[in-house]
Amino acid sequence: MPRNGSGVYTLPVGYEAVTDETATAAQHNTPLEDLASDANAARPIVAGGTGASSESAARANLGLAIGTNVQAYNANLASLSGLTLEAGKMLYATAADTLALTDLSDHVRTNILPAADGDELWDAIGLGLVAQSAKSDLTDADDIDIGGFYILTAGATNAPSANDCSATVAREDADNIIVTATDAVTGDVYTRSKVAGVWGDWGRMARADEVPGLGQRWEDASSEYSSGIAYQNTEPREIEFVVQIDTNAGSGNTDIRASHDGVTWVSLANISGNNGKSISFSVPPLGYFSSSNAGAVLGWKVKRTV
Repeated sequence: MPRNGSGVYTLPVGYEAVTDETATAAQHNTPLEDLASDANAARPIVAGGTGASSESAARANLGLAIGTNVQAYNANLASLSGLTLEAGKMLYATAADTLALTDLSDHVRTNILPAADGDELWDAIGLGLVAQSAKSDLTDADDIDIGGFYILTAGATNAPSANDCSATVAREDADNIIVTATDAVTGDVYTRSKVAGVWGDWGRMARADEVPGLGQRWEDASSEYSSGIAYQNTEPREIEFVVQIDTNAGSGNTDIRASHDGVTWVSLANISGNNGKSISFSVPPLGYFSSSNAGAVLGWKVKRTV
C-alpha cells in the first residue's frame, strides 16, 4: 500500500540497504514497484493532486463541481463581465446573450419599479385618473384609495345614492382624495373628499335647472297672480319677482309676504304712498308667496325658467 489513510507516502519496510551487505531482490524491487503503483494512482490532494481519475470527480473533490460549487460558462455572464456597473444604470439585453447598460432615473427607481401592482403603477406615473381600468365591483365607496375610474354598484355602502354611480378619483396620497361621482339614473353629480385620512360627507352639485339665472328670463306675469292668493314656487330653483304697486287704487297698504310652508308667513314689505312703488324679492324652490288685497297690484314681473 503506497500511502496511508491520510494520503502520506512511506517507503515499504526493508527497503534500506546496508553498506558492505548484499542487497536482496526484495529491497530493490519492492520499493520500485511501490513507487510505480503510487505514480499511476490518483494523487491525493495532500500531495498536490485531486484524488480522482476523472475531471468531474477531480472537480467534486476540489469543491469545484459545475452547477453545484461553480457556475458553468454562460454567454450572458460573459457579456456581463465586460460591463462596468455604476450608480444610476440599469441592465438590459440588446440581443441574445448580449447585455448593455442604460440610465435609470431616481424617480423610476424609487417610484415606478417598487410598484406592487397595476394600480400603484398607474398612480406612480401620474395616470391614475385618466388611464386606470374601471373597477366594476366596488361595493363600498370608502374602499377608494387609488386615483382612477370606478363603478359604484347599486346599493354600495357609503355611496352618494342607491343607484349605480361612475366615479373619478383625484389622489394626492392614500389619506387625501377627492371623488366625483355621477348617478347613472338621475345624472346628479356628487363630490366627496378624504382629508388627513377622514372621509367627509357627499355633496350634490347644483343641476343646470337649479342655478339661478341660467336658462331663465324676465316675463310679465301680471295675469297669473292676484292679491290675496298664496302661490308656490314649483321650479327646482329660486325665482325672482318685481312687483309694482299703486297704493292709491285701493284702501290701506299692500303687504308682500313669503313662507317656507304656506302656514308661517313673513312680511317682506308693507307699502303705502305714491303710485309706481315696487319691491323685488326671490322665492326658493317649494317656497310660498302672496300679496294682500288691501292695495292694488299693478304688475308682476318674474324671472323664471323659459
